[in-house]
Amino acid sequence: MNNLSVANIAISTYNNLFSLNDLHKASGNENKHRPTFFFQNQQTKDLIHEIESENTIAYHTVNGGKNRGTYVCEELVYAYAMWISAKFNLMVIRAFKALNTGAIPCLAKTTTDDRRHLVQAVNALVHKHRLPHDEAYRMVHQYMGVGGIDEIALDDLPKAVAYVHRLTLGSSHDETHAKNNAFWRTVGMIEYERLCEDLDAISSVITRAGQTLANLNRSKALIYDALAEQRMACHGKYDRQAITDEAYAFIGRAYQR
Repeated sequence: MNNLSVANIAISTYNNLFSLNDLHKASGNENKHRPTFFFQNQQTKDLIHEIESENTIAYHTVNGGKNRGTYVCEELVYAYAMWISAKFNLMVIRAFKALNTGAIPCLAKTTTDDRRHLVQAVNALVHKHRLPHDEAYRMVHQYMGVGGIDEIALDDLPKAVAYVHRLTLGSSHDETHAKNNAFWRTVGMIEYERLCEDLDAISSVITRAGQTLANLNRSKALIYDALAEQRMACHGKYDRQAITDEAYAFIGRAYQR
């Protein structure tokens, strides 16, 4: 069997089955696309059941040796690619078509001029953050899942340029964010101090009011006791009702002044 190649990754085979681990690498090697998760999918389980009901081997796992990994039939390769994305599914379909016709599967090549904006963006990133060129390009390669920028499809170049621009502007964004945090933190501290001063003032007023109230209650008690003593002393000597009426009249005149 001729070698199957997807996204410039050679897909190894074992007894006419295809390495799902290699396909995972070709898809971008994202954790969420691990073959383990694919096998946990109920639709995958149903497909495996249908394939095996025809006395066909759906997949085989090799636990040791140089061929270690999980190998699947062509139908499961398509299913895995479709599970990942429509784009990767199309890449796999074309890879199999090229395998069957003897053509060399590849994406549309880009020219140096096509990649000019990406190169300029990388140079700006390198200049602003003082990064080595190889490190900057390595981040682009990892993000786009390619081995070099010449492997990026023409339609994907704007995505790569946008990614580099985000990296370049990231520092300014962080500085702005930090400045905003410092501003609002200062506002909070000023308002907190003002609030504490107001609360202390109110607390002082309440404390003084409490002390005044306590003094008034003590005076009230003393006056009441004094008047009680006076009533007892004057009992029988004066007309109590007449004195009470006269006292109310005096108080009324006092409040009218």
